[in-house]
Amino acid sequence: MDNVYDFFSRRNMRDLAQQDYKRNEETVNERGRYIGVLPKNETKVVRDLVDQLGRKKAQIDQLVAEWNTLYEGYAFMMSGVLALLNVDMDEFHPETDDIYVDKDGHVWIVKRE
Repeated sequence: MDNVYDFFSRRNMRDLAQQDYKRNEETVNERGRYIGVLPKNETKVVRDLVDQLGRKKAQIDQLVAEWNTLYEGYAFMMSGVLALLNVDMDEFHPETDDIYVDKDGHVWIVKRE
């Protein structure tokens, strides 16, 4: 685990897990209610799964943020394309339409199916 790094944060997975465990310990001490103890093998499985879920959620959040940033750039660019081609903005609805551009620069507004 020492040589495994999270792709998005570029941080060591062991360090990330230890940070989460410390935060969990603080949360348990503040608001927790003790309910019992798991066998060692179950403990590892549960903790590993929780760690993996946390990492996946962080990755998904990062991808959504990147997608939102890219989409903002796309929307700005498409409004410029439509203005350049003297197309009325009312003709393009980003919720239902896509813009296709071929290799020669020909442009179409296509309704999604």
